[in-house]
Amino acid sequence: MSAKPIVAATDGSEESLRAVDWAAREAVLRGVALRIVSAATLLPRMMEDHGGPHIGVVTDALTQERDVALTAAAERATKVSADLLVDTDHLTGAPALAVAEAGSGALMLVVGSRGAGAFTALVAAKKHTTEPGCVGCHMPLRRPDEVVHIVKTDHYIQRTKPAADLLADTPERHETPANSYRGKVELYYPKKLPATPENEMYLAIAQIRDRSNLEEGIPRLAAALAAVQPKTPEPYLDLATAYQASGQLDRAIAMYRETLRVDPRYSAALLGLGSALRQAGQLSPAADAFEQATHAAPDNPKAWNELGQVDIDLGRAPQALEALKKSIALAPEMPQPHNGLGIVMAQSGNFPAAEAEFREAIRILPSYGEAHGNLAGVLDFEHDLKQALYEFDLAVRISPEDANTHFNYGAVLSREKRFDEAGAQMQAAVRANPNFAEAHEMLGRFYEQKGQTDDALREYEAAVRARPDMSQAQLDLGAVLAKKGDIVGATEHLRQAAGAPDPRLRQIALQLLEQLTAKP
Repeated sequence: MSAKPIVAATDGSEESLRAVDWAAREAVLRGVALRIVSAATLLPRMMEDHGGPHIGVVTDALTQERDVALTAAAERATKVSADLLVDTDHLTGAPALAVAEAGSGALMLVVGSRGAGAFTALVAAKKHTTEPGCVGCHMPLRRPDEVVHIVKTDHYIQRTKPAADLLADTPERHETPANSYRGKVELYYPKKLPATPENEMYLAIAQIRDRSNLEEGIPRLAAALAAVQPKTPEPYLDLATAYQASGQLDRAIAMYRETLRVDPRYSAALLGLGSALRQAGQLSPAADAFEQATHAAPDNPKAWNELGQVDIDLGRAPQALEALKKSIALAPEMPQPHNGLGIVMAQSGNFPAAEAEFREAIRILPSYGEAHGNLAGVLDFEHDLKQALYEFDLAVRISPEDANTHFNYGAVLSREKRFDEAGAQMQAAVRANPNFAEAHEMLGRFYEQKGQTDDALREYEAAVRARPDMSQAQLDLGAVLAKKGDIVGATEHLRQAAGAPDPRLRQIALQLLEQLTAKP
């Protein structure tokens, strides 16, 4: 009998066990011993446990797999022949090298075509899924935060796959004044600048840009401008814009004019001045500022659009039409003049043309809430109620801060006797604009219909505070006070309503006053 055995390697896989069967038959045929070997396929940095108190779960599983493989292989070999001499041996080190070394000097070395390896052991130890691809776990597909409607491979390699559903739909984030960053703006690089008046001015400007830190930035910039007295208009414009953003319209108007003192033809300052004047209700001076902007920058479509919009406010339809058409000619893809032109067309009763302009504005900017609201109003006039309600709903979801659209939506719902929904829209309108007298008055009516007299009284009072000249609100408030027995208060407001230009309101107010006078 030859002294050299046949060596067979196994890792417990079926292919390696068939190799052991073949090696056993060959050993019987040649009359030699069979040596079965197996090596634990340890992953990098793993060491075989030698009885220490803390056994790694994966390492333990791998060595157990090896021992099981050897036992199974020996049992299969002895079934070939009871007289066959079978020996088993644990190998250490890299499996390929260890098996090759064990086979050196042997009669022959028998192995299967492939084995189970460490992957199977990891699965058995519940340390890996049955998915063989590494990328799917460690670089999974996910929806990026910055572009939520696509899926990309995550190049941040992680030890374990995150538990969350990485492909779940993610809502878009639209930056609004409510969710934008508010706080101090710090230097990124360099961390510190020399303490000069100019550097202080630019650090102050950084605070007010994007309205990040108006409270600190406005007085800081005002002080810096007084110290530096720059010769260019831009820093003054920054302060004027900040004043306007913080609601300090008088200071904003004064600073816009200071900016124009430095450069009388600075179109950005003329546009800012017009905007602040319009916001303050000074429509004619606003129109003058916008007209000056069109002279300073005749190719600026924004200047012509702003002039057209304030002409609409002033009821100057022909001038608005001319300005808006010039804006569209300069910038056909600018949505605001199309919306303004639609308003002019609607006011003239040309609803098909108005609808076309509103739809064009929406085509250019699908998230244009005001245009959706205006389109809804036109569709309502055209008796397409279903589509009008759809557009109203879309408009208030896109622009929840648009008080006018909430009011118009609520008015249509009220006409359709959907009073609870109408009330919700009126509440949204007064949240968006607490001085919206018409919305307060309408909300008061809803409360009065429900018998909620105190709530109705609160809303009528708010309407009268916002607009003392609103005869309908004065009449409603006087009537509720009369019901509550406040004759003095009722008389005061009914007398205000009796001076209404509307003869119907005058008559109702006078009748109520007569009834109060007739009471003992």
